[in-house]
This record gives sequence, C-alpha cells and structure tokens, in this order.
Amino acid sequence: MYVVPAGGAVVEVIVDTAELTAANRMGPACLDVMFAPPGELSPAGSLPFYLDPHPGCNATASSYLVRVPAGPLAPIDMYYGDPNFGVVVKNLKNDPEVRRCRLTISSPR
Repeated sequence: MYVVPAGGAVVEVIVDTAELTAANRMGPACLDVMFAPPGELSPAGSLPFYLDPHPGCNATASSYLVRVPAGPLAPIDMYYGDPNFGVVVKNLKNDPEVRRCRLTISSPR
C-alpha cells in the first residue's frame, strides 16, 4: 500500500474531454468536475484540482492534477457535467483559458 506523505501529493488523471464535451456530458470549459473520495457527493468534501492547459480542454488526453491528502492512497471518483460541481470562480490556477500575463524583468542600469 502506498502512503501519501505529510502535506499530500498531486496525482494526474487523464480524461478524454473531447468525447465528453462533444456528447454534451461536460461543459465547454471542462471545469464542471469534482474529484472526491468514493461516495462523497458534497463539494465541501471535494479535492482541489487544476486542469493543465496543455493540451487543456476538449482533448483526447486532458490532464487534471488532483491534490490528495496525506495518508493511505485511496481511490478517488470523478464527477462531471453538473454545474454545481467544480469551479465556481475562474482564476489563473483553475482556468487554462484565462490569459497569463507576461512579466519582463530588466537588469538595473
């Protein structure tokens, strides 16, 4: 049995979001999802996640990075297609479609 170290760990979950969005089973931003321990249907018990912008949403191999708590590694369920699940407020950490700003650092003169 694998034990997640103190502080938790991040696991990658690969999903064919192209198929799910084409069938209208998932929203077009792929953020109406929830990762949780089996049987946990409350957003309060969900695990934080990040949708990797490469390849991002609507791809055959979208990559969700899910933070799991410390302790014995247990199965997690993914729920999708319910607007009550997932991201309520989009931001740079959870929405790959939000444009990132470019920071330019110049040397002092």
